[in-house]
Amino acid sequence: MQNARFLLQKMEVEHTSPVSYSLVSAQGDARINLNQWVGKQIRLEFHGDTECLNCGRADRIFSQGFCFSCHQISPEASECILRPELCLGHLGKGRDAQFEFEQHVQPHFVYLAATSNVKVGVTRTHQRPTRWIDQGAISALAIASTPYRALAGKMEVALKAVFSDKTPRDKMLKGEDDARIDFKEQMPKVWQALPPSLQTYLIPEKDWELHRFEYPVLAYPSKPQSLKLDRPFSWSGTLLGLRGQYLFLEGDLVFNLRSHSGYWLDIGF
Repeated sequence: MQNARFLLQKMEVEHTSPVSYSLVSAQGDARINLNQWVGKQIRLEFHGDTECLNCGRADRIFSQGFCFSCHQISPEASECILRPELCLGHLGKGRDAQFEFEQHVQPHFVYLAATSNVKVGVTRTHQRPTRWIDQGAISALAIASTPYRALAGKMEVALKAVFSDKTPRDKMLKGEDDARIDFKEQMPKVWQALPPSLQTYLIPEKDWELHRFEYPVLAYPSKPQSLKLDRPFSWSGTLLGLRGQYLFLEGDLVFNLRSHSGYWLDIGF
């Protein structure tokens, strides 16, 4: 068995059938396509080492791969990342005006995505379809296009009156999807929830582009148990699948790679 050491970050994905997953170290010195290891034995070892993805210090990870200090100052961890309606980039403001202009004063989609329910969300246009794959969606549709992030966020807030903004995690991890969901049938709710000033950004039905996704999963866990790197550990067993940013491991274990960004993990193949 060969070993590789990864500074974790979210997996790279490609919209193939099924979705193709690559694990790439944040330091760029290790890369592996994980699809080829589904159904095979792997080993995971964590020795307690972490590294901030922003400043590079061997510090405790607070959130999003950042230490506490970097989380407080980095534009990539600003409040508008999770709450786009609060974005001030279009006003020339924010933690970093140049970052805001390059990332948030750009076209954004408002979308509907399906698993066991319909959720509403916001993403930059070039993040389609990566954003939906990262959430483990089985289908997704961009329903509106706005010129900047805050405007998309305002649409999302209005639509949260009729749609969830969360993916039901456990149902997604158990593969309890509803393939009957039809986005066209959801549009009357969209029109009802949006004021006329925001309806103008809706994408005409003739321009819709529906995306569907399949994932490399041999078996879903019946009772998902999250594996968390809160202390040194070693695990070996079969990799049963990949969905969202999760590894499905033998024994009903699920491991969220994205939430462990900034952790050093030794992986044996």
